[in-house]
Amino acid sequence: MARGYPTFYPNVGRTIEGEFLPELAVPPVWLEDDFDTPAHKWIEGLGTRSVVTNKALGINEFYPHSGEAMLFITSEVGGEGNVIRRLGTIPLDTNFGIQIMFAFGPNDAFETTTDYVIPIHLYFDTDASLYKLAIKYIRSTGKWYYLGSDGTTYYEIGTRTIYPNSWHYVKVIVNPSTGKYISLQVDNHIYDLTAYSYQKTTSGGNVYFYAKIIVYALAGETTYLLCDNYKITYNES
Repeated sequence: MARGYPTFYPNVGRTIEGEFLPELAVPPVWLEDDFDTPAHKWIEGLGTRSVVTNKALGINEFYPHSGEAMLFITSEVGGEGNVIRRLGTIPLDTNFGIQIMFAFGPNDAFETTTDYVIPIHLYFDTDASLYKLAIKYIRSTGKWYYLGSDGTTYYEIGTRTIYPNSWHYVKVIVNPSTGKYISLQVDNHIYDLTAYSYQKTTSGGNVYFYAKIIVYALAGETTYLLCDNYKITYNES
């Protein structure tokens, strides 16, 4: 598969007669980044970022979830660390999904509710409206949040504490037609988010699609995050 381009599955999820079976269909991939190629696809915003083949965090040695490399993000001391990727605008006439694998070590600074990770953060302009959505995790409480329709306030979804010395899967599905979240999956648990909206405001007159990954540390501390297998899909149910 060519990275960054759609993959189509014309025969998946259909009967011999050609009838579409959505429950069996594999959502086409718009973008897949396994970080096995140069780090410069993700712009260093705050803090630092690098592509590594292994990393020691605390007493544990981490290796990529798949492939040969992974993204390593370091926050500023007592501040934010983030990376940004500029993407081609995906089809917005169907539900789309964003997923990522991430991990952190046992001795990171995530000790208070001031410390958090935002593994999924998107903002995009269609020339008709400007949208922003995000999923946030606070490690000290195990709570997950979604970014609300005002674009600044995070609202609690539920508690799902994840183990620090392991890779974890996170996926959110949204409906760009209604401006609503559909679901959040954390490892094997799925939350229904269909009642919640993300931000929709007046367009700036441009067309673009940006993705971010964010970590934040309390004063005097530094947080670290490992990322792998970032993927955007469309035609999601």
